[in-house]
Amino acid sequence: INWYGGMSHARSSSAQHGCFVNDTVLAILELLQRFQRVLYINLSGVHSDAVEQAFYTSPRVLCVSFHVKPGLDEPEFPGTGDVADTGVDEGDGFTVNVPLEPGVDDISFVPMFRSIVNKAKSVYAPDAVVLQCGGALLAGERDGQFNLTCRGYGDCVRLVRDFSLPLLLLGGVGSNMANMGRLWAYLTTVTLGLEASVPNIIPDEAEYREYFGPTYETVLPRVELPKNTTSFKAIPNLRRKVMNTLDRLKTKP
Repeated sequence: INWYGGMSHARSSSAQHGCFVNDTVLAILELLQRFQRVLYINLSGVHSDAVEQAFYTSPRVLCVSFHVKPGLDEPEFPGTGDVADTGVDEGDGFTVNVPLEPGVDDISFVPMFRSIVNKAKSVYAPDAVVLQCGGALLAGERDGQFNLTCRGYGDCVRLVRDFSLPLLLLGGVGSNMANMGRLWAYLTTVTLGLEASVPNIIPDEAEYREYFGPTYETVLPRVELPKNTTSFKAIPNLRRKVMNTLDRLKTKP
């Protein structure tokens, strides 16, 4: 687990969006020294453009990215990651983009995540997984695009944990220091299977407790959520397109 990692926008030629060294790409390259196939899942809400670019022609890394839909009225950085972008040459079909409209919440997102990631694992049969858990999908973030809770994130991490494959967990983007601390602390307990033992309130003697007031809750408290603008048909249609991309992998060696 490296919550300080997930600097997924840096390139060898330039820094981008606060990322100076792309530890995500370097970690995957290191894993490829030992494993034949690596599944990379971006659960950050911001498209991992440089990771996609690094492995866009390779069948040895399946990149699955959940992020804000590019081309909206107020496009978020980096404005890439269309569902039609699926890789080229030998990597054709090994890039899977899941662009999300604002307002996606636990109820709409978690079942879709389960179906797509389970399908990816089934058809690709990875030897190891890299899961990036930046916080842009989290309700209460500065940009206010999404409605996921810590527990929604936890459901996703729990699914990947239960694959029982070598797993590297990385952090990523996040603008609210206290909420990111809550999120990553909670995801650590989920990864270790200890979430039931964590107290609901941060103990009085905890260092930096003042940052988590006034509720001092260990899991992100209720916040006023932005409107869910995702239409009733949007999620099934998006899932269908992504599943079609994954179906193509059945014919890959």
